[in-house]
Amino acid sequence: MLANRAREDVTFDAGFFAGNVLYIEYIIYQFRRFVMTRNVGTIDRALRIIVGIALLLLPITGGSMWGLIGIIPLATGLMGNCALYSILGINTCKAK
Repeated sequence: MLANRAREDVTFDAGFFAGNVLYIEYIIYQFRRFVMTRNVGTIDRALRIIVGIALLLLPITGGSMWGLIGIIPLATGLMGNCALYSILGINTCKAK
């Protein structure tokens, strides 16, 4: 009797599985839309790259290790995407 009950408890619910797959696909879609879109314009990118390189030169020339923070503007300038801009809804790219 216990063996029969165990078989009844372990059933495959295709609707539950399909719903979770759709939910995961939706999360991936929103992540790509949120993170992968360009929101940093040309002038903004150039300034970020220049500031990032200048800050990264500080530790090399004997300055503070805080210059390593230059990795952030350099990376956002090279990628053309700023997570903070995405959160705040800012876009400095020209409209297409």
